[in-house]
Amino acid sequence: RPSSEKEGQRQKTILNRNRTMKLYRFLLICAAAVTAACTEEPRDFDMTPAVPPAPEEQYAVPTNPLGSIVVAHRGGATESGHPDNSLAGLKYALDLKVYAVECDIYATADNRVIVAHATQGCLVNGLKPWEHTYDELCAAGTLSNGERLPLLEDFLEEVMRAGTSKLWLDVKNILVDGSSAGYTGFSARSCQLACQVIERMKARNFVEFIVTSNKTVWTLCYSAAQSAGVRAGWMGYVAPAEYQTYIDPWINIDASNIWFDGAAGRGQWGIDDYASAGVEVSVFTIDKDVDAAYYANYIDRLRAIATNYPKKLIGTFRK
Repeated sequence: RPSSEKEGQRQKTILNRNRTMKLYRFLLICAAAVTAACTEEPRDFDMTPAVPPAPEEQYAVPTNPLGSIVVAHRGGATESGHPDNSLAGLKYALDLKVYAVECDIYATADNRVIVAHATQGCLVNGLKPWEHTYDELCAAGTLSNGERLPLLEDFLEEVMRAGTSKLWLDVKNILVDGSSAGYTGFSARSCQLACQVIERMKARNFVEFIVTSNKTVWTLCYSAAQSAGVRAGWMGYVAPAEYQTYIDPWINIDASNIWFDGAAGRGQWGIDDYASAGVEVSVFTIDKDVDAAYYANYIDRLRAIATNYPKKLIGTFRK
């Protein structure tokens, strides 16, 4: 027994020595790493918001069987007679198999995202949506066809079910008494909350944002959209070089800057200027035949074209 006790003690000594050596080697490695980190040259780090990996369900994409680049402004409500931004109008546009259906979004006081065409002063059912809950807004009225005020989830369900078109979410510049001061955060919050809905519904490939020219709102929305992996187009009419500072640059131009109502617009830069700079171009809102004929000459340089008459124009604008 004394012999076995000595052997056991010897084994313990060896084990402890081995552990000590392993710890010593580990500390040497850590010290070398710290030294290297402190002495290497400074590097420029990419501060672009990381796009999270997408679940498999998000790899589904709209089929766009007609090759259309037409966007139905407010669901083509003018053409169909349905209320602006209504589910009935949405279904009308989806049946046409347009490239995308445009709608306006606002955030509510209880962090819901509604689809609504606001009246003067950004009112929905006579109320400021950011100051009221969704239930309060619904209680204040319905759409003219009796529909309940739709949520973003309602629109996404229809779009994903159809599987042929995207949904363009228009982030508005909230103006009260002609000023956006103090309201830019409410505008941006509609995009930020919409991104949460999009991620929850795994709808990333079915949605794109178009954002007001207000640069403060745009900057906040662009960051949120990049983090959610959703494309965003800016309505800021600025030099092509400024757009080149963004990832996947895309300008959504008011037609009055290019060509509108059969005459040259007031703008300094045209479709060719942006396209040549690698900036994707979409134009809004084209309704007249004379204007459609003009933009048809640029079909290969246009990403999309928005109209109140999608059924009339869908045959012209296909790639």
